[in-house]
Amino acid sequence: MADFTPEQRRRMHDFAEQLAELAEHQEDRWKVQTTDGQIFLTMVSPTAPHGLNVVRLRRQIEAQTAEFMATPSATASRPAAGRSTRAA
Repeated sequence: MADFTPEQRRRMHDFAEQLAELAEHQEDRWKVQTTDGQIFLTMVSPTAPHGLNVVRLRRQIEAQTAEFMATPSATASRPAAGRSTRAA
């Protein structure tokens, strides 16, 4: 894992947020993720099987921990760890 300063993580997170905002104005849906010092931009193709997988994962997460809550939101962020996901 890349070793970034808090300022570098914040800048990467801010840049990913800007990409996600731009993606919101596109015809296709896009997902923006940051992890291990990289930004990933992926086209999202929502399908019924994908939705079912999301529901299954959500149930597994909620069953295993009281600390986290899986929400239907497409945004998840931990800037201090340099990780975020946002679907636009």
